[in-house]
Amino acid sequence: MHETNGCTWFVHGRKLEANRFFYLRNCNTEHICGVTVCTLKNLLVGSELVVDIIVERVRDRPLTRPTEVILDLQQDYGLDITYRVTWLGVEKVKGDLFGAHSSPLDQLRWYSDAVMEHNPGSYINMEYDDHTHRFIRYFISFKACIDGFKHYRPLLFLDATFLKGRFKGFLLATTVKDGNQGLFPLAYAMVDFENTMNWAWFLQHLAQVVNVARPLTFILDCNVGLLEAMPTVFPNAEHAFCLQHLQWNLRDRLQYSNSMHCASLISKLRHCAYAPTVDAFIQKVEQFHKSGHVVATQFLETVHPQH
Repeated sequence: MHETNGCTWFVHGRKLEANRFFYLRNCNTEHICGVTVCTLKNLLVGSELVVDIIVERVRDRPLTRPTEVILDLQQDYGLDITYRVTWLGVEKVKGDLFGAHSSPLDQLRWYSDAVMEHNPGSYINMEYDDHTHRFIRYFISFKACIDGFKHYRPLLFLDATFLKGRFKGFLLATTVKDGNQGLFPLAYAMVDFENTMNWAWFLQHLAQVVNVARPLTFILDCNVGLLEAMPTVFPNAEHAFCLQHLQWNLRDRLQYSNSMHCASLISKLRHCAYAPTVDAFIQKVEQFHKSGHVVATQFLETVHPQH
């Protein structure tokens, strides 16, 4: 504002290379231009400064998020930077440290080759478009996990979750339980959507790493794509529904019902699931029906039609 308003405020500083300290050489703190130039955002702070500040942090914590950096810059330096500038800085640091996102297929190929070299006998399948070089799907099961499953109960849990990375998508997974009730991973897959086609593809590759002659039992949620794909790939396998998912689904259907009545129905559903015998199960199901709630009855018929 010197030329327009005649304001003489300035700060002059420099870094001393001998000790890497920054020294203020001269400073005039008097403003005569008013407060109209004040802003809550440090608009002149660019992404390159963010890179210089956070490079070591990202090296130690590769999953650093822009929102975390914004809070740290506010607390440590008093800088209020826009989300876009911070996001660009984080992306630049990750690109310099870990490589750009422009060659994900090369990274997956390198990773696949490294797995097969150091854990021979693993099962990997990667699909991509030869013309556009776009990633499609990726399935992996380590040899150590394949061998380990041979000594576990033939009870497999299937589920999916969404990915939060830059390219989104879904992670499909198969997990079993060990003798200490701990989780033992068997296979993973990265796909674009959780649908019938991708679940069928996942199960087809899963059939290559498990002994289909064993009497397998799958625990799954009520996802339509998974329910449609399961009989086509594992026609002789048994399957059951995850109680936790059933409780969530029932709670969603009863969201407009009385809270006490909803809790009572969910409790009755758990009693059905934990019934130790077939006769006890039938008895608990009849009690569930006698609750008189139409939505609850319809829900139970979808998961157990014969009752």
